[in-house]
Amino acid sequence: MRCPVCAASELVHDTRNLPYTCDCETMIIPAVVGDYCPACNEGVLDAPESARVIAAMLAFVAFNKMKLGQLKNGIQTGWPAETPERSILMTSR
Repeated sequence: MRCPVCAASELVHDTRNLPYTCDCETMIIPAVVGDYCPACNEGVLDAPESARVIAAMLAFVAFNKMKLGQLKNGIQTGWPAETPERSILMTSR
């Protein structure tokens, strides 16, 4: 099957670690099985693998929102509410 995004190459079945970035934080979703394009690196996943990746992404987003909520409320352990770093974080959004 040709890549549905770039059509430049045939897809190759592979297992990869997928980086995902949300709010300047990055996580790695391990061992994502799918068909990948060697030209543009786009991946085509089957339904169960796609559900697993989406669940991991949504959990990471929820974790980051919870963490940001703690920072806004000044309750992050070891990070006082009135630090320059916190001010930069709050104004950069």
